[in-house]
Amino acid sequence: MTIFQTSLILNYSETTPSVRKMINRLLQKKNDQWIFDQHMGINFLTLASILKHEPRLIDGKALAKILTTLTQIESQEGGPYYSTLNPLDKKIDLDTNVVIGYFLSLQNVDLDNINQLIDNAIKDKDFHSNIFESDFFTIYFISKFYQGNKKQNLINYLLNSSPENFTDNILILSSLNNLKTDKNILQKRIGLLNHNAKNMPKDELDDTIYLELKKSLKNNIAKNDQLYSDAEEEMVNLILHIAKERFTNFFGEMKSFAMREIKKTIQGNSDKQMPLMSFYLKQALGQKASNIPDTMIARMGLANIFFWTAFIIYDDFWDEDEDANPKVLPTANLYARNYSSFFTKILPRETGFNKFFHKLMDNLDAANTWETIYCRTKVENNKFIIPKKLPNYGDYEHKYEPASGHILGPVAILVRLGYSLDSPEVNNLIQYFKNYLIAMQINDDAHDWEEDMGRGHLSTVVVILLQDWLKKYPGKFTIDLKRDKEKLQQIFWFKTIKSACQTAIDYTEKSKQALQALTILENSAPLERLITITEDIAKQALEQQKDSVDFLQTYKG
Repeated sequence: MTIFQTSLILNYSETTPSVRKMINRLLQKKNDQWIFDQHMGINFLTLASILKHEPRLIDGKALAKILTTLTQIESQEGGPYYSTLNPLDKKIDLDTNVVIGYFLSLQNVDLDNINQLIDNAIKDKDFHSNIFESDFFTIYFISKFYQGNKKQNLINYLLNSSPENFTDNILILSSLNNLKTDKNILQKRIGLLNHNAKNMPKDELDDTIYLELKKSLKNNIAKNDQLYSDAEEEMVNLILHIAKERFTNFFGEMKSFAMREIKKTIQGNSDKQMPLMSFYLKQALGQKASNIPDTMIARMGLANIFFWTAFIIYDDFWDEDEDANPKVLPTANLYARNYSSFFTKILPRETGFNKFFHKLMDNLDAANTWETIYCRTKVENNKFIIPKKLPNYGDYEHKYEPASGHILGPVAILVRLGYSLDSPEVNNLIQYFKNYLIAMQINDDAHDWEEDMGRGHLSTVVVILLQDWLKKYPGKFTIDLKRDKEKLQQIFWFKTIKSACQTAIDYTEKSKQALQALTILENSAPLERLITITEDIAKQALEQQKDSVDFLQTYKG
């Protein structure tokens, strides 16, 4: 079996002992530069198949060598890429670039030049392949990573295709699944394929691909169905029902904007805490909270969505994001009015919750003001100016306060159950939230440090990085974001990331301690899950640090 055939099979296979043997045989055929084949389409198909099953094999040193090869075949910086290493062969093929794009997507890298090549292919309906027997293989690998604005055009092209051979039908079905086509359409096409399969000629390879893709399709459909548990889905549906009632008297764009942004927040929140935080606390309290109506929990959930959605919209403008849309500002104001009205009236005045709410909002606005004044610097012509005095985040209180509206529903639940605002129970609940929200923000800042620097934002992690920079380059208060990029990356991966991640882990530990002190909970698991997610992100970043260090030490591109 050739390298190409083996790699193709591996891309459809689950990881098994036999698959590992196939990978071991492939590894024997590479050279010191991790090149398996002189044709770059086949070469990167092989690399992608290894990365899929044994990602640890392609460590930082290996990745550096692979990317050095990429620089040797690029027609310009960022692609597109030539199909061979032969300097006299300047041919640019779609399928080679698609496979390279797929490989890079497994490393969370997205290249505009490859996306443009794909956009043109979709526009022209031309997916001609030179390495695959069928153009639908090329489309299949496009569907694995493509996020461009012609996705629906590609879906329509596939839905209008009716090939008579078995392999192409499987590839179409799998591509539609990767492109997140409606599950009802997928299920109908699965049924149609099953019905027609017996009349379509197929070989052993087809059978292997068919079984793997069929399992993948079923798993993905099931996974989509299980995004929410039955109880969670029921609560989300109740939240959306209440939202629709609230906006019944609205007309035109305002009504569509209001519901669209709410749904966007729900769909974009993978850990589900924005709509369901109060629901999770009720679950954790068990019998103690059984008398709190689901409609009240749903209204708290909707108010929290209002809070976060308004925050996200406002934040785009505070960050001077070029994608900030002025048309949705009135919608953010609508949300702000609604969550303010809800939380000022949710409990009797004698509980002190109204005063608590206003103090929290005052601190939130003060923190946002502090950030916009002291956490910004100039960036002109890629020149980043380090201010003489960096912002002092201290105990990171200023990173908690902008997100502190997240605690309002849960705190209201405890106060409703009879716990005073100065009780140990309420204090421990607040400390639970405060500490993991700080850890979440540090994780986000570690992920976005390059983007933040490009905008002149002095985030928590950018400040740590600049402090590390000035230790290595004292007195150098101007950074060229292009020319000094490699220096910044080395400091970040060699030093800054370790400090940032350890800080995040320390705060998750404080959050755990506060949660353990909440002895009123019958089941802490719904709340502990959110700490674990945050902690795991920091730990995974620390694991990636070693590979990144190896890469920076080896890469010569």
